[in-house]
Amino acid sequence: MSNSAINADREEFYASVTALLRDLKPERDFPDPAPDTHLWAEGYLDSLGMLELIYFLEERLGGEIELSGDFLPTFFTLRSIYETYALPGGRG
Repeated sequence: MSNSAINADREEFYASVTALLRDLKPERDFPDPAPDTHLWAEGYLDSLGMLELIYFLEERLGGEIELSGDFLPTFFTLRSIYETYALPGGRG
């Protein structure tokens, strides 16, 4: 896959996860998170949202996401989620 295709996929991935985050907290009016925004610290994601996000990713990526004991930091930012689970060669 070319770098331009990966970057296009990355931007589409960020947009789809951002849409999910907005759906999870419709009462909140916050800006779209940047790729390195800490989703937990800034209130975009909580424990229930995490479950929804995992389900969303499994549906989108077409398979089960295997979580190990150190998985939580991989869900801190859009970039780390993409690079860990969606990028070809990630552990998703």
